[in-house]
Amino acid sequence: MTMGRITTTGVVCLFGVLVLAGCGSVTQNVVSSSSPASTSRRASRAPKATPSSTPMTTTSSPFASQPASPMVTVRNAAPTQLEAWASRHTLYVLSPASAYATNPKGTIFLLPKSFRIPTTLHHWPSDRFTSVASVNQPATQIGTSTGTLWYQMSVSLYWLKPAGSNVLPQAMDASTSAQAIFHVPASQLFAVRWPDAAHPDRVLFLKPRTFAMPRIVHHWPSHRFRVVAVYPSKSLRSMGNLISQVRYVTEGRQINARARSAPLKALPPFFTRYADVRNTVGRRLAHTSDVPVYLPQHILSGPYHGPMDVRYNVQNGGFALTIGGGPRRPANSPHIHFGNADLFGTIKGMAWTPAFHARQRYMPFYPRTTSSGTTQTLSSGVTATVYSGQAQQGPVALWNQDGWTINVIGSPGTSQDVVRSQASSIASSLGSQKLPGIHGRATFAIGSGAPSEATYDVKGTRYFIYANGFKAVQLVRQMAIVKPS
Repeated sequence: MTMGRITTTGVVCLFGVLVLAGCGSVTQNVVSSSSPASTSRRASRAPKATPSSTPMTTTSSPFASQPASPMVTVRNAAPTQLEAWASRHTLYVLSPASAYATNPKGTIFLLPKSFRIPTTLHHWPSDRFTSVASVNQPATQIGTSTGTLWYQMSVSLYWLKPAGSNVLPQAMDASTSAQAIFHVPASQLFAVRWPDAAHPDRVLFLKPRTFAMPRIVHHWPSHRFRVVAVYPSKSLRSMGNLISQVRYVTEGRQINARARSAPLKALPPFFTRYADVRNTVGRRLAHTSDVPVYLPQHILSGPYHGPMDVRYNVQNGGFALTIGGGPRRPANSPHIHFGNADLFGTIKGMAWTPAFHARQRYMPFYPRTTSSGTTQTLSSGVTATVYSGQAQQGPVALWNQDGWTINVIGSPGTSQDVVRSQASSIASSLGSQKLPGIHGRATFAIGSGAPSEATYDVKGTRYFIYANGFKAVQLVRQMAIVKPS
């Protein structure tokens, strides 16, 4: 089968800096290669020699179609994962050998598989690197005085960190001309910062002495790289500036590399088990959300026999999932309406950068306290401050446990003893079990079917859980990551 050529705006590489023209986002993760169709070659019978036989000649056209390489199918890594790899300078893009060729399914992203990128300079003189140039002011000496070219280069260089203060030389006989670095292929250029009092911006440029970084993919599927995502150019725009830090590697002229992303698994027509929701809707969210998806391993404390209503969406890079009891309807049916009594739980994840302390105004409901309260013991080692009720709110118990701030609020007219008793029960139930994340806050309301909520941060992502009764923290303790596949 021969794959057609498609004209594209192309991938422009400048000193190893990738510029994706008109490019944009990503969606899904896990590599599986489809097996190439087996071909059998039969030896041709040699022509019988005759006196009049003439040598056969063959001609090959430089424009002959290349044979199609095996198609690789991949579950796309999430955009944030690609950005993380790019920021660590380990993400590659496969550039077609011909400027007029492209993978019809989108840009192919790769990670090293059979080699490691050196990140540390362990000795000097180095047994692995040889010096290229020492440049005192790279921003002004490389390219023009604007520093634009140096900025583009600096995000795509292989940067090394010295293993110690004695690794870098005190003086050395090396070229000080910035032009020397242009004689080294961009894919082979390493750099290490080498400042001193007179030259705080000095950079020492190196090239491999005993090894070489891959520049060409000679086989498909590649022996040295694994495919981690295939995204059409229109979806790459949402990946942010970190995509400029990807490296590039060129495909060999004879491989005609092809890859595609696996389609999302179809959802069932309705749900009767939470495990099915987590394994289908949860994985779909993991494929499409820009933040890691954490969901409870179980959402019901006891057996439930009946259909479930499910609503989910991906918005502003985060995700939301709401589950409740209801008739048999497909997920996101416009006829789904959750009453408070039918709600099993809502889980949301959203990016907060940088992570900051959980603030009360971001909670759907939160207690307001008076200026003073009384200190009361809830359980062993746990002490709360109990505040008296106000006109629009009953008493409040507030305490810290396992790094979380926890509140119990009573409705107007509820006694302080009831609030303290409920707070004591919650503190005892939490016991020594560890709560996840940082900046955690939980609020419980007293009453039959009264709501509870919890929020906490994990590596710059805020997770929010809302449930009836006292279940919010129970769900938090069951939260586990959902992988795309």
